[in-house]
Amino acid sequence: MKEALKQRGIFSSALMRKPVLPLNQEEKDWVALGLERSQLPEVDMTQFEDK
Repeated sequence: MKEALKQRGIFSSALMRKPVLPLNQEEKDWVALGLERSQLPEVDMTQFEDK
């Protein structure tokens, strides 16, 4: 789930707390395929950044 949020631009990193193991490339590809098939757009979070 966190990888999907990262790929949509909501999180800057899929690694949100330690200890955590990153997804391998096959798992990331699986998440990307799911996002592509869902047709969800990337989210622009720049409006929430500190200025």
